[in-house]
Amino acid sequence: NSQSGSVLSGQHEKALMAVAPAAVQAALDRVTRESEEKSLLLAELRHRMKNNLQTVQSLLRLQKTRIHKPAARQELARLEMHIAALNGVDGELLVSDANQPVDLGTYLRRLMGKLKEAFATEFRPVNFRLQLDRIEVPFRAAANIGLLVNEAVTNSFKHAVSKGADEICLTLQRKDDAAILTVSDNGPGFDGSGQKHLGGTLLMHRLAERVRAVVERDQEWLGTRYTVRIH
Repeated sequence: NSQSGSVLSGQHEKALMAVAPAAVQAALDRVTRESEEKSLLLAELRHRMKNNLQTVQSLLRLQKTRIHKPAARQELARLEMHIAALNGVDGELLVSDANQPVDLGTYLRRLMGKLKEAFATEFRPVNFRLQLDRIEVPFRAAANIGLLVNEAVTNSFKHAVSKGADEICLTLQRKDDAAILTVSDNGPGFDGSGQKHLGGTLLMHRLAERVRAVVERDQEWLGTRYTVRIH
């Protein structure tokens, strides 16, 4: 009858209320456990990738010592530094938590040190002038910006230092809602007309697009100067 049905319904409701918290907790525990397992797997994959990239860097460095042609050595140095930038210089960037911000200024300072070291035996001594503010960005953005800076500085060594330049400058400053990055040298400059999307410059523009940045070349600068506005 309706009265007994009401009693059974009430008992059923009480039973569900008693079981529900345990079921929810069990589900949460399962999700947490699976998440931890995936995080450990991802960390292991990142460490392995870091080690593999460092192995490739070492092989390139070794091969560079066996080659005597300057142009070939410079290209190997370029590849070595592309890998160093992608690897976060010494691997810390690659194995860092994807959700944790990266101090871009510190990362770029260490990257510039590696670039100077990589090209030290290929060109005349170069003075690096750095003015880098502490600005935190996602680690994926840091990797792309590092590759962009690597390309710009490598071009300075190849096209400016080889023609007499002795200074490369890198600045990073916060301005309004953007980070302003500049890379410049005091070389003879070049005629960039019709070359905006060729070679290394094309790569710089593509890398900038990945982080919603804009790259511009200062036409009035006596040498070569790029300004990157990162929103």
